[in-house]
Amino acid sequence: MTLALKAEAAPESLVPALREKVRGIDAALPLHGIATMDERVLDSLAQPRFLAALLLTMSLLGLALASIGVYGVIGYLASRRAHEIGVRMALGASTKDVVALVVKQAMIPVAVGMALGVLGALAGARLLSSQLFGIRPNDPWTFLAVATLLGAVALAASYIPARRISRVDPKASLYQA
Repeated sequence: MTLALKAEAAPESLVPALREKVRGIDAALPLHGIATMDERVLDSLAQPRFLAALLLTMSLLGLALASIGVYGVIGYLASRRAHEIGVRMALGASTKDVVALVVKQAMIPVAVGMALGVLGALAGARLLSSQLFGIRPNDPWTFLAVATLLGAVALAASYIPARRISRVDPKASLYQA
């Protein structure tokens, strides 16, 4: 049996009076689980909030792993091209040209991966449509926001090794070959 009360006073102040009224009706009736409606609502939302926090944590972890992966691959590929970049710089390429070259070559596979990811997400959104709240399965703003965030992270992760390799001394890299 459940009893719900609506009152103007603070709900906590009504508990002793409620206990007395119930004892007056039947002293053997147990009275437990007393809570305000706000507490009940918070309890009902505890699991969805936990799952949302878990999903956010896993998403941020995935984003961090993706940026570390892009950074590592571009750093490795750029270091393997140190001789070529030294030759380019010896022939007059500026730091800006070298950074633009490395970042452009890094962003091509990122763009292809993002396009494939959007197609996969569009297909997977239909499967998850019953789990989405407040957005449509094919919400263009969500796809745009995620693609923009991933693109910005990949751009930053590729810019750092590109900037580092652009500082290579052309003379030193020519002698290493």
